[in-house]
Amino acid sequence: MEKQKKWRFNIIDVLFLLVVLAGLLFVVLRLGGFDVVARLTGAASEPYVVTFIAVEVPDYAAERIQAGDKVTDDNLSVNLGTVLDVQVGPAQVSTADAQGKLVISEEEGFSSVELSCQTAATDNGSGVTVDGLDLGVGHTMVVRAGDAKMYMVVCDIQKLADTPYAN
Repeated sequence: MEKQKKWRFNIIDVLFLLVVLAGLLFVVLRLGGFDVVARLTGAASEPYVVTFIAVEVPDYAAERIQAGDKVTDDNLSVNLGTVLDVQVGPAQVSTADAQGKLVISEEEGFSSVELSCQTAATDNGSGVTVDGLDLGVGHTMVVRAGDAKMYMVVCDIQKLADTPYAN
């Protein structure tokens, strides 16, 4: 009679399994985006309106933004949705007057931009998560809207149903 071999895990087998699992996780995240974790945990995305503001943008960049343009985070290439509305006004630049006091003034050739974007997000308790990126009021980032690139601040986050953009 022949003895049957018992299969025992050794450290090499465990390391091999960890490498295979890490590879599978990488492929799932790469194909499904960072939002796949939220989908697996059951967190449902809802439509939100995220409003960004930039106080000093060159006029030539501000004029290029239109409703319907795609909005992305320039650093992480996260899709932040589409532009619902663009409000362009005078730039709000802080400068010192003759007495040394800071005053807000306009600067020629520059504008302020308020950008309202519709995006699919999940509430994370302290803001929203958009495709793995946590956003909260006061968050600063470089944003691309259409072919314009601006340094912006998140100034408002609301569910779409609570905004004037809801149909």
